Amino acid sequence: MDTMSRELGICKTKLCKLASSIGPGETINHLITQKRLQQAKILLKNSDKSISEIAEAVGFNDYNYFPRIFKKYYGISPRDYRKQKP
Repeated sequence: MDTMSRELGICKTKLCKLASSIGPGETINHLITQKRLQQAKILLKNSDKSISEIAEAVGFNDYNYFPRIFKKYYGISPRDYRKQKP
């Protein structure tokens, strides 16, 4: 959040208020996670990178966390998502 608020030239409080204005209960962390997972889906379908490489590429430092959060959001593991037909 520090980096984002600095890059956008706004304080962290305003950044949080902007996130919550998108919808009730929205947080900046939730929005960041959604964006990372959307990018991960693209990489899973369009690259030969390993799942751990994709996790790292989209900003998940803990490889064990990535499959859990991916499944929580999409109801399917990254490995099974990759196997699906387009």
